[in-house]
Amino acid sequence: MRGGKDLSTFYNYLKEFADDIKRQFDTLINNYSDLVYSPEKSYPGVIMIPRGDYYWKELSEEGKQLQSKLNSDYEQFASIIRTLLNKQLDHIRDSFEAYCKDIRPIIVQQGWTFESSKTSFLKEAIRLVDEQIYC
Repeated sequence: MRGGKDLSTFYNYLKEFADDIKRQFDTLINNYSDLVYSPEKSYPGVIMIPRGDYYWKELSEEGKQLQSKLNSDYEQFASIIRTLLNKQLDHIRDSFEAYCKDIRPIIVQQGWTFESSKTSFLKEAIRLVDEQIYC
C-alpha cells in the first residue's frame, strides 16, 4: 500500500511544480512581456513570405531573469515527465514532445507572430502545461 501513497505524493509534487510554472508564465506575460505591431511593408513585384505583424518586445532585466528561471524550471519539469514516459508508447511520448515544442516559443519570446494577444499566449502556455501533466 505504501507504493500508492508514494505515487500520490509524487503526482501532487508534479502538479505543484506545474502550478508554479503556470504562475511564472502568468507573471512573465502579464508583467514583463509585450507584443509590438509592425506590419509588413508592401513592395510591388516582390513576393514576401508571411511572418506575422507582431513581434515580442525585448524583456527588461527583471523579465529576463524570470524568463531564465522559467526556462530552467520548465526544462526540469519536462525532464521529469520524459523519465516517467520512458516506457510509454511512441505516440504518447511524441505528443509530449509536441507540447514541449509548442511551449518553447512562448518561453523564448523571439521572432514574429500573427497573434496579437498576450492573453492568448498565456492561455496556450497554461493549456500545454496542463496537457503535459496528464500525458
